[in-house]
Amino acid sequence: MSQRMALALAGALTAFVIVVMIGVMLTVGLNTYAQKQVNAESLPPTSGPSNVSATQAQTQITADQAAQVANRLIPGASLARTPELVNYQGTLAFQVITNRGTVYVDANTAQVIASNLIQTAPARTNNSRQSNEHDGAQHD
Repeated sequence: MSQRMALALAGALTAFVIVVMIGVMLTVGLNTYAQKQVNAESLPPTSGPSNVSATQAQTQITADQAAQVANRLIPGASLARTPELVNYQGTLAFQVITNRGTVYVDANTAQVIASNLIQTAPARTNNSRQSNEHDGAQHD
């Protein structure tokens, strides 16, 4: 076997080994990625609400009753839109959005399970201005 032929055979064998190694690494990497995706999809939701179709779920209360529960929590608030059925951290709930915040009401127990209400500051009166106006009047 000539030196030229041995060099060509060594080069071809090296190229073959490199291609096989790349293939193995890609296969392992893709399988690991796919397994992580499957695991992530099987985890329960951990963050905020996701919409639930009203035809997919049976509830013990109605959207109007959920709005009444929210109104008892924040009297005088007005609905921004119709309460919507959502999955709130694994619990079927109505999302009631008002002008003063959002309330999540359990669709089966009618209990408030979460809220983020906007606190309104009490109206301030300017007593010093009123007394100055009164003191400034001239009396004869």
